[in-house]
Amino acid sequence: MTDGLTQACAQFEALMLKQMLTDAGVGRNLQTRDAQVDDGNAEDAGGQTSGGAGVDMMQSIFVDALAQAIAGSDHAGLAHVLETSLQGAVR
Repeated sequence: MTDGLTQACAQFEALMLKQMLTDAGVGRNLQTRDAQVDDGNAEDAGGQTSGGAGVDMMQSIFVDALAQAIAGSDHAGLAHVLETSLQGAVR
């Protein structure tokens, strides 16, 4: 059961990091070979530009990979704290 708990906590940490990175705007100005996100795209009410589906997907993949790398490095430590807290509840 501990391995499943460890894996679930690591996945939760990566999900939280991905959301925080996305909210912080990480990857928002990614460039594709053909165009940059900020060039020729419509602005929304907040003044942010929105890229096409390909750029949005690339941003999502980039942020997901970054979040997985941070979570896997165990530097954030959220997964460990969560796992320690939940071990007593699982038994």
